[in-house]
Amino acid sequence: MPDTMSRKLGLRPALPRDMRRRLSLSKYVTACPPPPATCDFTGAIQNWLMLANDSLGDCGPAAMFHGRMSKIAFDLKKVVSPTDDEVIKFYSAAGGYVPGRPSTDGGVDNPTMLSVAQKEGITLGGVTTLMGPYATVVPDGGSPWQATAQTGIAYLQGALIGVNLPNDWYQSYGPGNVWDVTNSAIVGGHDLWCIGYNATGPVIITWGQPTQCTWAGIAQNATDINCIADQTDEISPTTGCTGDGINLAAWTADVQAITGQPPVLPPSPPSPPNPSGPTHRGIEIAGRLAAHHLLGHFDLVNGVLDAARREIDHYEIKQAVYPPKA
Repeated sequence: MPDTMSRKLGLRPALPRDMRRRLSLSKYVTACPPPPATCDFTGAIQNWLMLANDSLGDCGPAAMFHGRMSKIAFDLKKVVSPTDDEVIKFYSAAGGYVPGRPSTDGGVDNPTMLSVAQKEGITLGGVTTLMGPYATVVPDGGSPWQATAQTGIAYLQGALIGVNLPNDWYQSYGPGNVWDVTNSAIVGGHDLWCIGYNATGPVIITWGQPTQCTWAGIAQNATDINCIADQTDEISPTTGCTGDGINLAAWTADVQAITGQPPVLPPSPPSPPNPSGPTHRGIEIAGRLAAHHLLGHFDLVNGVLDAARREIDHYEIKQAVYPPKA
Protein backbone atom coordinates (compact mmCIF):
# COMPACT_ATOMS: atom_id res chain seq x y z
CA MET A 1 0.00 0.00 0.00
CA PRO A 2 1.27 3.56 -0.58
CA ASP A 3 3.33 5.04 2.22
CA THR A 4 3.23 8.74 1.42
CA MET A 5 2.68 11.74 3.65
CA SER A 6 0.66 10.77 6.75
CA ARG A 7 -2.33 8.91 5.34
CA LYS A 8 -2.56 5.20 4.72
CA LEU A 9 -4.71 2.99 2.52
CA GLY A 10 -5.56 -0.61 3.31
CA LEU A 11 -8.53 -2.12 1.46
CA ARG A 12 -7.73 -5.54 0.00
CA PRO A 13 -9.84 -7.15 -2.75
CA ALA A 14 -12.52 -9.54 -1.52
CA LEU A 15 -11.99 -13.25 -2.07
CA PRO A 16 -13.91 -14.69 -5.08
CA ARG A 17 -15.88 -16.97 -2.73
CA ASP A 18 -17.08 -13.96 -0.72
CA MET A 19 -17.97 -12.07 -3.89
CA ARG A 20 -20.24 -14.92 -4.99
CA ARG A 21 -21.97 -15.04 -1.59
CA ARG A 22 -22.63 -11.30 -1.44
CA LEU A 23 -26.25 -10.32 -0.75
CA SER A 24 -27.86 -7.51 -2.75
CA LEU A 25 -29.48 -4.76 -0.69
CA SER A 26 -32.11 -4.13 -3.37
CA LYS A 27 -33.93 -7.33 -2.34
CA TYR A 28 -34.61 -6.09 1.19
CA VAL A 29 -35.70 -2.47 0.65
CA THR A 30 -38.61 -2.85 -1.79
CA ALA A 31 -41.15 -1.95 0.94
CA CYS A 32 -39.27 1.15 2.10
CA PRO A 33 -40.67 4.63 1.45
CA PRO A 34 -38.79 6.61 -1.22
CA PRO A 35 -35.51 7.88 0.21
CA PRO A 36 -35.41 11.50 1.33
CA ALA A 37 -33.69 14.13 -0.81
CA THR A 38 -30.99 14.58 1.85
CA CYS A 39 -29.92 12.99 5.12
CA ASP A 40 -27.15 13.68 7.61
CA PHE A 41 -26.09 11.45 10.52
CA THR A 42 -23.26 13.63 11.81
CA GLY A 43 -24.92 14.30 15.13
CA ALA A 44 -22.84 16.56 17.35
CA ILE A 45 -19.48 15.13 16.27
CA GLN A 46 -16.89 17.80 15.55
CA ASN A 47 -13.71 15.71 15.67
CA TRP A 48 -13.87 12.39 13.79
CA LEU A 49 -10.29 11.43 14.70
CA MET A 50 -7.67 9.76 12.52
CA LEU A 51 -7.99 6.43 14.40
CA ALA A 52 -4.41 5.35 13.60
CA ASN A 53 -4.99 5.57 9.82
CA ASP A 54 -2.00 7.90 9.56
CA SER A 55 0.37 5.12 10.60
CA LEU A 56 -1.52 1.90 9.81
CA GLY A 57 -3.54 0.55 6.88
CA ASP A 58 -6.62 0.30 9.09
CA CYS A 59 -8.93 2.39 6.88
CA GLY A 60 -11.63 -0.31 7.10
CA PRO A 61 -11.69 -0.52 10.91
CA ALA A 62 -11.46 3.28 11.11
CA ALA A 63 -14.50 3.54 8.83
CA MET A 64 -16.46 1.06 10.95
CA PHE A 65 -15.70 3.03 14.11
CA HIS A 66 -16.71 6.26 12.39
CA GLY A 67 -20.01 4.52 11.66
CA ARG A 68 -20.50 3.58 15.32
CA MET A 69 -19.62 7.13 16.39
CA SER A 70 -22.22 8.47 13.97
CA LYS A 71 -24.99 6.12 15.14
CA ILE A 72 -24.40 6.86 18.82
CA ALA A 73 -24.21 10.61 18.21
CA PHE A 74 -27.42 10.63 16.15
CA ASP A 75 -29.51 8.12 18.13
CA LEU A 76 -28.34 8.76 21.69
CA LYS A 77 -27.37 12.42 21.29
CA LYS A 78 -23.93 11.98 22.77
CA VAL A 79 -20.39 11.79 21.41
CA VAL A 80 -18.32 8.72 22.26
CA SER A 81 -14.79 8.66 20.88
CA PRO A 82 -12.88 5.39 20.44
CA THR A 83 -9.28 4.99 21.47
CA ASP A 84 -6.63 3.98 18.96
CA ASP A 85 -6.14 0.80 21.00
CA GLU A 86 -9.80 -0.18 20.48
CA VAL A 87 -9.48 0.36 16.73
CA ILE A 88 -6.17 -1.49 16.49
CA LYS A 89 -7.57 -4.46 18.44
CA PHE A 90 -10.40 -4.74 15.91
CA TYR A 91 -7.87 -4.35 13.06
CA SER A 92 -5.92 -7.29 14.49
CA ALA A 93 -9.08 -9.44 14.57
CA ALA A 94 -10.24 -8.43 11.10
CA GLY A 95 -6.94 -8.13 9.25
CA GLY A 96 -4.38 -10.17 11.19
CA TYR A 97 -2.32 -7.18 12.25
CA VAL A 98 0.19 -7.85 15.02
CA PRO A 99 1.30 -4.64 16.79
CA GLY A 100 5.00 -4.11 16.39
CA ARG A 101 5.23 -6.29 13.27
CA PRO A 102 4.96 -3.99 10.21
CA SER A 103 4.85 -6.96 7.83
CA THR A 104 1.38 -7.80 9.17
CA ASP A 105 -0.01 -4.34 8.39
CA GLY A 106 -1.73 -5.52 5.22
CA GLY A 107 -5.18 -3.96 5.49
CA VAL A 108 -8.51 -5.81 5.40
CA ASP A 109 -11.05 -7.10 2.92
CA ASN A 110 -14.60 -5.96 3.59
CA PRO A 111 -16.44 -9.31 3.75
CA THR A 112 -14.00 -10.64 6.34
CA MET A 113 -14.09 -7.43 8.37
CA LEU A 114 -17.89 -7.25 8.34
CA SER A 115 -18.11 -10.90 9.39
CA VAL A 116 -15.79 -10.25 12.33
CA ALA A 117 -17.86 -7.20 13.29
CA GLN A 118 -20.95 -9.38 13.39
CA LYS A 119 -19.42 -12.29 15.32
CA GLU A 120 -17.06 -10.47 17.69
CA GLY A 121 -18.48 -6.97 17.68
CA ILE A 122 -16.96 -3.51 17.85
CA THR A 123 -15.82 -2.14 21.20
CA LEU A 124 -16.17 1.61 21.54
CA GLY A 125 -15.81 3.37 24.86
CA GLY A 126 -15.52 -0.01 26.54
CA VAL A 127 -18.92 -1.19 25.23
CA THR A 128 -19.01 -4.03 22.67
CA THR A 129 -21.79 -4.00 20.06
CA LEU A 130 -22.43 -6.90 17.68
CA MET A 131 -23.18 -5.72 14.17
CA GLY A 132 -26.12 -7.08 12.16
CA PRO A 133 -25.79 -8.70 8.71
CA TYR A 134 -24.77 -6.57 5.75
CA ALA A 135 -25.94 -6.31 2.16
CA THR A 136 -24.28 -4.62 -0.77
CA VAL A 137 -24.97 -2.16 -3.56
CA VAL A 138 -22.60 -2.38 -6.55
CA PRO A 139 -22.44 0.92 -8.48
CA ASP A 140 -22.94 0.30 -12.18
CA GLY A 141 -23.63 3.78 -13.53
CA GLY A 142 -27.42 3.43 -13.70
CA SER A 143 -30.01 5.21 -11.57
CA PRO A 144 -31.45 2.12 -9.77
CA TRP A 145 -28.22 1.51 -7.83
CA GLN A 146 -28.18 5.13 -6.66
CA ALA A 147 -31.76 4.99 -5.38
CA THR A 148 -31.01 1.73 -3.56
CA ALA A 149 -27.87 3.23 -2.04
CA GLN A 150 -29.80 6.30 -0.89
CA THR A 151 -32.46 4.09 0.67
CA GLY A 152 -29.87 2.05 2.54
CA ILE A 153 -27.94 5.09 3.73
CA ALA A 154 -31.11 6.89 4.88
CA TYR A 155 -32.85 3.99 6.65
CA LEU A 156 -29.79 2.10 7.93
CA GLN A 157 -27.94 5.27 8.93
CA GLY A 158 -24.88 5.22 6.75
CA ALA A 159 -22.79 2.81 4.72
CA LEU A 160 -19.30 1.40 4.39
CA ILE A 161 -17.97 2.30 0.93
CA GLY A 162 -14.95 0.62 -0.62
CA VAL A 163 -13.20 2.50 -3.42
CA ASN A 164 -10.30 2.28 -5.79
CA LEU A 165 -8.85 5.62 -4.70
CA PRO A 166 -7.67 8.02 -7.42
CA ASN A 167 -4.57 10.06 -6.72
CA ASP A 168 -6.59 13.28 -7.09
CA TRP A 169 -8.80 12.15 -4.21
CA TYR A 170 -5.82 11.06 -2.14
CA GLN A 171 -4.13 14.43 -2.49
CA SER A 172 -7.19 16.63 -1.82
CA TYR A 173 -9.70 15.71 0.87
CA GLY A 174 -11.65 17.33 3.68
CA PRO A 175 -14.00 20.34 3.76
CA GLY A 176 -13.96 22.41 0.58
CA ASN A 177 -12.95 19.49 -1.65
CA VAL A 178 -15.26 17.45 -3.90
CA TRP A 179 -14.42 13.95 -5.05
CA ASP A 180 -15.75 13.72 -8.59
CA VAL A 181 -15.06 11.81 -11.82
CA THR A 182 -11.35 11.91 -12.61
CA ASN A 183 -8.74 10.45 -14.95
CA SER A 184 -6.20 10.36 -12.14
CA ALA A 185 -4.29 7.13 -11.54
CA ILE A 186 -5.51 4.72 -8.86
CA VAL A 187 -3.20 4.61 -5.84
CA GLY A 188 -4.89 1.72 -4.00
CA GLY A 189 -7.98 0.43 -2.24
CA HIS A 190 -9.55 2.45 0.56
CA ASP A 191 -12.58 2.29 2.88
CA LEU A 192 -14.83 5.24 3.73
CA TRP A 193 -17.84 5.71 5.97
CA CYS A 194 -20.80 7.56 4.46
CA ILE A 195 -22.64 9.75 7.00
CA GLY A 196 -25.37 10.92 4.60
CA TYR A 197 -25.91 12.60 1.25
CA ASN A 198 -27.14 15.84 -0.25
CA ALA A 199 -27.99 17.18 -3.71
CA THR A 200 -24.35 16.82 -4.79
CA GLY A 201 -23.84 13.28 -3.56
CA PRO A 202 -22.60 11.29 -0.56
CA VAL A 203 -20.66 12.85 2.29
CA ILE A 204 -17.97 10.52 3.61
CA ILE A 205 -15.53 10.42 6.52
CA THR A 206 -11.92 9.42 6.00
CA TRP A 207 -8.67 10.36 7.72
CA GLY A 208 -10.73 12.17 10.33
CA GLN A 209 -12.38 14.60 7.91
CA PRO A 210 -15.72 14.88 6.07
CA THR A 211 -15.43 15.04 2.28
CA GLN A 212 -18.13 15.71 -0.30
CA CYS A 213 -18.46 13.22 -3.17
CA THR A 214 -20.57 13.18 -6.33
CA TRP A 215 -22.68 10.19 -7.29
CA ALA A 216 -20.81 10.07 -10.60
CA GLY A 217 -17.49 9.92 -8.77
CA ILE A 218 -18.77 7.08 -6.59
CA ALA A 219 -20.08 5.24 -9.66
CA GLN A 220 -16.67 5.52 -11.28
CA ASN A 221 -14.51 4.46 -8.34
CA ALA A 222 -16.55 2.56 -5.71
CA THR A 223 -16.27 -1.22 -5.61
CA ASP A 224 -18.99 -1.84 -3.03
CA ILE A 225 -21.45 0.06 -0.83
CA ASN A 226 -22.30 -1.98 2.26
CA CYS A 227 -25.27 -1.25 4.51
CA ILE A 228 -25.53 -2.93 7.90
CA ALA A 229 -28.83 -4.07 9.40
CA ASP A 230 -29.87 -2.88 12.82
CA GLN A 231 -31.11 -6.04 14.52
CA THR A 232 -32.53 -4.12 17.48
CA ASP A 233 -35.38 -3.02 15.19
CA GLU A 234 -38.83 -4.46 15.80
CA ILE A 235 -39.96 -6.88 13.07
CA SER A 236 -43.63 -7.15 12.12
CA PRO A 237 -44.80 -10.78 12.47
CA THR A 238 -47.03 -10.35 9.41
CA THR A 239 -44.64 -8.64 6.98
CA GLY A 240 -41.21 -9.54 8.35
CA CYS A 241 -40.26 -5.88 7.95
CA THR A 242 -39.06 -3.21 10.33
CA GLY A 243 -40.90 0.07 10.77
CA ASP A 244 -38.76 1.53 7.96
CA GLY A 245 -39.80 -1.26 5.57
CA ILE A 246 -36.48 -3.15 5.72
CA ASN A 247 -37.26 -6.85 5.20
CA LEU A 248 -35.03 -8.04 8.00
CA ALA A 249 -36.73 -11.45 8.21
CA ALA A 250 -35.82 -12.30 4.60
CA TRP A 251 -32.37 -10.78 5.07
CA THR A 252 -31.49 -12.94 8.07
CA ALA A 253 -32.98 -16.03 6.40
CA ASP A 254 -30.70 -15.49 3.39
CA VAL A 255 -27.68 -15.14 5.66
CA GLN A 256 -28.57 -18.43 7.30
CA ALA A 257 -29.02 -20.12 3.91
CA ILE A 258 -25.55 -19.02 2.83
CA THR A 259 -23.61 -19.58 6.02
CA GLY A 260 -25.62 -22.39 7.63
CA GLN A 261 -25.92 -20.28 10.75
CA PRO A 262 -28.32 -17.48 11.72
CA PRO A 263 -26.84 -14.01 12.13
CA VAL A 264 -25.57 -13.30 15.61
CA LEU A 265 -28.27 -11.35 17.42
CA PRO A 266 -27.22 -8.71 19.94
CA PRO A 267 -28.32 -9.67 23.46
CA SER A 268 -31.33 -7.81 24.80
CA PRO A 269 -30.34 -5.30 27.48
CA PRO A 270 -31.53 -6.24 30.98
CA SER A 271 -34.61 -4.51 32.33
CA PRO A 272 -33.68 -1.65 34.64
CA PRO A 273 -34.48 -1.94 38.34
CA ASN A 274 -36.20 1.43 38.22
CA PRO A 275 -38.90 1.44 35.50
CA SER A 276 -39.41 5.18 35.90
CA GLY A 277 -35.91 5.93 34.63
CA PRO A 278 -34.90 6.06 30.94
CA THR A 279 -33.84 2.73 29.45
CA HIS A 280 -31.37 2.11 26.64
CA ARG A 281 -34.20 0.78 24.47
CA GLY A 282 -36.39 3.76 25.34
CA ILE A 283 -33.66 6.18 24.33
CA GLU A 284 -33.17 4.24 21.09
CA ILE A 285 -36.90 4.40 20.28
CA ALA A 286 -36.84 8.14 20.96
CA GLY A 287 -33.93 8.43 18.55
CA ARG A 288 -35.84 6.62 15.82
CA LEU A 289 -38.83 8.91 16.34
CA ALA A 290 -36.53 11.89 15.96
CA ALA A 291 -35.06 10.40 12.77
CA HIS A 292 -38.50 9.90 11.22
CA HIS A 293 -39.46 13.47 12.05
CA LEU A 294 -36.21 14.74 10.56
CA LEU A 295 -36.77 12.77 7.36
CA GLY A 296 -40.40 13.86 7.18
CA HIS A 297 -41.80 10.31 7.46
CA PHE A 298 -44.60 11.13 9.84
CA ASP A 299 -46.58 8.08 8.68
CA LEU A 300 -43.91 5.83 10.22
CA VAL A 301 -44.10 7.43 13.64
CA ASN A 302 -47.13 5.34 14.63
CA GLY A 303 -45.23 2.15 13.84
CA VAL A 304 -42.40 3.16 16.15
CA LEU A 305 -44.89 4.11 18.86
CA ASP A 306 -46.52 0.67 18.52
CA ALA A 307 -43.09 -0.88 19.02
CA ALA A 308 -42.64 1.23 22.15
CA ARG A 309 -46.02 0.06 23.49
CA ARG A 310 -44.97 -3.57 22.94
CA GLU A 311 -41.78 -2.86 24.85
CA ILE A 312 -43.84 -1.47 27.74
CA ASP A 313 -46.22 -4.46 27.68
CA HIS A 314 -43.26 -6.86 27.69
CA TYR A 315 -41.69 -5.07 30.63
CA GLU A 316 -44.91 -5.03 32.66
CA ILE A 317 -45.48 -8.75 32.04
CA LYS A 318 -41.91 -9.51 33.06
CA GLN A 319 -42.33 -7.48 36.24
CA ALA A 320 -45.53 -9.40 37.06
CA VAL A 321 -43.91 -12.80 36.55
CA TYR A 322 -40.55 -11.90 38.04
CA PRO A 323 -41.20 -9.09 40.52
CA PRO A 324 -38.10 -7.18 41.59
CA LYS A 325 -36.67 -8.19 44.92
CA ALA A 326 -37.22 -5.79 47.77
